[in-house]
Order: sequence, then structure tokens, then C-alpha cells
Amino acid sequence: ERESDSEYISDHDYRPSPLFFNDDGRKSSQQAVIGSMPKIYFGLEIETEATRSAYPSEGAEVISDLCNGLVYCKHDGSLNNGFEIVTHPMSYGYVKNHADNLWDGLTRLRRQGFRAWTTSTCGLHIHVSRNAFLNEAHLHKFMWFIYGSDVSRASIARRTAQESHIANIKQFAGRDSHWSKFDRESFLGTAYDGDDELGNSQYVVPSLAEIAKGRTKKGNAIPPYANERYLALNRNNRHTLELRFFRPSLRPETIQASVEFVQCLFDYTDQVTYNQVVNKNALASFQSLGEFAITNRDKYSQFIARAISRGVFVDPHTPTDTSVDGEE
Repeated sequence: ERESDSEYISDHDYRPSPLFFNDDGRKSSQQAVIGSMPKIYFGLEIETEATRSAYPSEGAEVISDLCNGLVYCKHDGSLNNGFEIVTHPMSYGYVKNHADNLWDGLTRLRRQGFRAWTTSTCGLHIHVSRNAFLNEAHLHKFMWFIYGSDVSRASIARRTAQESHIANIKQFAGRDSHWSKFDRESFLGTAYDGDDELGNSQYVVPSLAEIAKGRTKKGNAIPPYANERYLALNRNNRHTLELRFFRPSLRPETIQASVEFVQCLFDYTDQVTYNQVVNKNALASFQSLGEFAITNRDKYSQFIARAISRGVFVDPHTPTDTSVDGEE
């Protein structure tokens, strides 16, 4: 470093009060509500490393000044010579229509010699509002798409389908990392479930539905596990769920596609029925998610394009080109 970076890069534990950036382009101190339901917001954590003659302090200054309060930058111990860009919560409408300064800032960082996709140290984490899920069933189905169901006693065909599904998520995200494992058993863990008649503590392996409810069948709380910070989905944040499995990029369209994937999954798991899940394997099929997305192409345009280019979704109305060259 040529100079102190403390002005633009805060300590790793810095957490300002959130500002909510809304569909109309304005910000507020409170989460918006639609009817009686809190609106879903997205918070991004984008890690980047400096290369060539780039300096983290200069990059942090560029994107902080451009974004005018939308982002703040932090140190991250996993990075060699970089920093983490953290956004305040953004509504989907804000991401789609008002985040131009963020995209311009990321593009400028690339031009200055910063990288994310081609590094071995960086990650992209997307936080979504916990309280925006309609109910426990909605959250259960959202988690099910990511971690799958218990296939230990299932047919070979069903186990193979689930393995293929998880592989497609990794292919779309561009990442298969020990920092974000799709480990269903670790996510379920073991939960305290009361004492027996002798006063001995009893532990059970909760179901995914019990995890979504936050309690065992006996009503005992299931707190987040510390190791979830190294899993694909992390419950350790009080107000958000963190999806950790995306490969980072400084290309706006890649970040946009990742956010659109999360919004599409949120919408899809809201409307898909358990009958479709059981009889049509609807939560173990990236193709089914893509078919849902093309019913509203404008809303999920970047997600659809990327899913096709990554070879995880076939749209009969769109030519397929699965060639992926260079940094994304």
C-alpha cells in the first residue's frame, strides 16, 4: 500500500445501521411492507483482489464515491491484497433499475486491475430477508432446492437426479468450494431435544422442515450451527439468510444474474406445491426453475441468459451456446 486505507476500508467487524434502497430509487431506514408482508431485500458481499499496480485503498475510494452511500468496504482476512464490497439492502426493483452506479463502479475496478472471478480467495455472498418468506413452508421449499431431500433410501434414479441437480447449481454459480459446501447432513446437524427421565440430554437429527420452523417436533429451538458459515446456505445472521456459493465477478451481468436467480428461486418456491415436489421432483430440477423463469422473461432476463450459457437450462425458444471463455 502507498498510503493508509483506513479512510475507505473499515475493519472486518464494521456493521453500520442498514439503509434500505427501494424500487423508486430512494433509501429509507425501514424495510418496506407489501400488504402485511415485509418486502424482500438483497445484500451483496463482493470480494475482490488487487493485481498489477492496483491498490485496495484506491479501489475502495472509487467504488465508495461512485455509489454514494449504497456500499461500504471492509477488510477480510481471507484476502491477500483486496477488500470486501458490502451493499446495504436493495429491493429487486432497485437492483434492476437503479443500481447503475454499483455496476459502473465494478466495471471501473476491473479496468484498474482488480479481479474476482479468476482469484482463488474471493467469494460472492447474497443475503436475503428472512422475514420476507411467506411462511415456514415457503422457507422449507427454498432450502430444499439448495440442499435436496433425504435420498438415503430413495431409488438410484432419484439419487442420481438429486446429484445432477446440485451439480447444476454449482455449474450455474461457477463455484464448488470448501467455503460453501452443499452438505445436507452438516446443515441438519444435531439439535438438543430435551432430557430423558434420568436428566440426560437427548439429541436428534432434525428434518429440513424442522430447520425451517426453527424447532424440533417436541418444540425445542434449533439454533443456527457455527459450521453453517462454511456451507452453501447460512442461518447465522439474525435478519437474513446468506447464500454463499456464488463465484464472484466484477462483471455486472454476472452479479445481476446471481441476484435474479435468488429472486426467481424465492418466487418459484412460493408457488410450487408439495404435490409437484413429490410427484414431479420440482425441487430437484434446474430445468423446472428455468421453465418458471421464462413465464416472466423481463423479470429474470439475466438469470435466463446465464443459465442457458452455463448449460444448466434448455429453452426451446433460445439458441443454446454453452461456450464459456475467460473471466465472467
